[in-house]
Amino acid sequence: MELRLKQPSEVELEEYYPAFLDLVRNLLDGNIDPTQYEDTLREMFTIHAYIGFTMDKLVQNIVRQLHHLVSDDVCLKVVELYLSERKHGAAGGNLSSQCVRAAKETSYQWKAERCMADENCFKVMFLQRKDQVIMTIELLDTEETQTEDPMEVQHLTNYVEQYVGVEGTPSSQNEGFLLKPVFLQRNLDKFQRWQCQQIQAMRDKAKSSWKQLIGVESACNVDCKFKLNTHKMLFIMNAEDYMYRRGALSRAKQAAPRVLLRHHQRFEEWHRRWLARHVNREAAEMVQDWLMGDEDEDLLPCKTTCETVSIHGVPVNRYHVQYSRQPSSP
Repeated sequence: MELRLKQPSEVELEEYYPAFLDLVRNLLDGNIDPTQYEDTLREMFTIHAYIGFTMDKLVQNIVRQLHHLVSDDVCLKVVELYLSERKHGAAGGNLSSQCVRAAKETSYQWKAERCMADENCFKVMFLQRKDQVIMTIELLDTEETQTEDPMEVQHLTNYVEQYVGVEGTPSSQNEGFLLKPVFLQRNLDKFQRWQCQQIQAMRDKAKSSWKQLIGVESACNVDCKFKLNTHKMLFIMNAEDYMYRRGALSRAKQAAPRVLLRHHQRFEEWHRRWLARHVNREAAEMVQDWLMGDEDEDLLPCKTTCETVSIHGVPVNRYHVQYSRQPSSP
């Protein structure tokens, strides 16, 4: 009697990946149909086989993108620009030296934006940190700033003057208000009384705040300007606000030794506990002998002295080494 079970796969577990690549290659060449391809993947990878079902479509999309990359004029210009800028060190590098390459990378980005002025320009960066790689994608603004139109500037100037002007309302509007008053007289009187109360409260608050600010230096020198074409606000350099109390720096200098000593005592306490748990007496003596130059190693003959000095109230050991003969230069 037969149970009609499927025969086990003839492919060994270690050969699954090469067999998978052969299946994809045969599918792209037309040697096997998609149904047989999917059934074979199910036998090999069980419920995880669905990931490879659309591998042919993925490869076709990649081929289409590569064909566009080597046939489109803009893509060719961008590739040539990348290769030329990479020779000059403007196409990435270590994060520690990014500030050195900032000008070159900015120039490279500006050239790329000029090449793709009519298309969406994306900035892709790969950040490698230990055992992981982070990819960031940023859509760049390639629209050129429009030139200032004299008519628009004139209209904007008139609008600003009209908005911040102190002139009263036109006579025609005043006549209309007199014919059809908007406010009742009692409401107007109530508003005036409320306005006087608000002004008096603001004056009292200003006096109390001035008393609190005795001994405080402050300045409000922030300046900004507006671009007429974009209405963007830009802050002017060397203009800022600041506030500090007189004598705060001298008080901080006086309190610094006490704070430093307290932090040092806390660190010493933690270090003493760590040594008690992780370092035995022999290891501590070995470290002390090494610092004093008493180890039996191939060291130059020397004499080491330890001097304990106090820096801001904290005891510090300073080691001085005197060689009997000067060490040869490497």
